[in-house]
Amino acid sequence: MAEPGFSDEAWLDVLCQRQRLDIVGDLTGGIAHQLNNALSVVTGYEELLLEALEDGPAATREAHDELHTRARTVHTWTRTALSVARRLHELAAHLRDQAGPVVANDLVSDTVELCRYRCERENVLLISDLSADLPAIPACPGDLLQVLTNLVYNAREAIGRTGEDGGTIRLTTTTAAGGVRIVVDDDGPGVVAGDVDRIFAVGVSAKTVPGSGFGLPVSRWIIQRSGGTLRAQAAEGGCFLIEWPATT
Repeated sequence: MAEPGFSDEAWLDVLCQRQRLDIVGDLTGGIAHQLNNALSVVTGYEELLLEALEDGPAATREAHDELHTRARTVHTWTRTALSVARRLHELAAHLRDQAGPVVANDLVSDTVELCRYRCERENVLLISDLSADLPAIPACPGDLLQVLTNLVYNAREAIGRTGEDGGTIRLTTTTAAGGVRIVVDDDGPGVVAGDVDRIFAVGVSAKTVPGSGFGLPVSRWIIQRSGGTLRAQAAEGGCFLIEWPATT
């Protein structure tokens, strides 16, 4: 229910913006950690290279070979650091993008890369299965990235509640009646039939129904605003389907 003075749409918009900031902070922390790890390796090998080079012309052939190996390692990890930095830049760019034709496969790939670190820390495998030749989606990339990240984080938490070690989250893109479908499913406990619609109500959480969750209602609102639908499926394991109709 909206607070006094706010319409339901205005309230959801506020929640959307607040949640987006939370997601950016969470993802940025994970990306920064990866970047720090990569640059720590680069720094260490740079120091070793400098020490070896300061030894002068007495270096043997074996030493030169070792320097070459270390140089290649520095090069590899530098490229890794640059790749992570590029992902961070793309995330920021997505959040500033305006609505337009969006390639679903690109956003799913970005989501997997951005969420992979947190999933791997909890021994959760995050994979994608992408269909070729999908039509473009008329939406804002930042909005869809937010929705997919929400669904991945919900799936990760659901798997953690099973008490089992690890699990799998799958993001699949397919065509549906000429439109586009993105499926996010996991090995968690799933949603019982009676809660398939309730979990999208503001103030109800998929974790402990009832609760105080905002992720799913905000996500559904974002998808509906782009002309699509978001629904849950009662099945063994969690399953959420995002669909957009064919455009003429």
